[in-house]
Amino acid sequence: MRNLKSLFKFHRHKFYSCYQKGANWASLSEECVSYLLNKRNEIYKNFKHTKCADEIYKQTIIINSHFKENIYSLDDEYISNQREIDWLRGTPYEYKETDFNILKNSSKIFARKFSDNNKKIIMLIKEDLYGNKGKEQ
Repeated sequence: MRNLKSLFKFHRHKFYSCYQKGANWASLSEECVSYLLNKRNEIYKNFKHTKCADEIYKQTIIINSHFKENIYSLDDEYISNQREIDWLRGTPYEYKETDFNILKNSSKIFARKFSDNNKKIIMLIKEDLYGNKGKEQ
């Protein structure tokens, strides 16, 4: 790859002091989203030819900003996005009724992935959260 870059005289400029990658799923404050939206032109210019840009641009812009202090974890992207995702049983696995205890005992705030094919798990979660009122919603 390096030889091809040299042959075509292609080199990427380094625009940021630190580059970061992570999951494309993120939970961001309204202030942080506004900040990213205001950087729209910069993001397009610097990441338009990047492979998997959705897993790099957000993290890179944020880590080079004052929002760096609010990052939950830089060590593990699956811990930092606070989502219970099962990549071992699927791409990702769709949770079913039999997975209720896994989700209930998870330390994560969110879970992915649910499907209309397995609505029972959603009803179990609603019932657990809201009691009988969950059945009505």
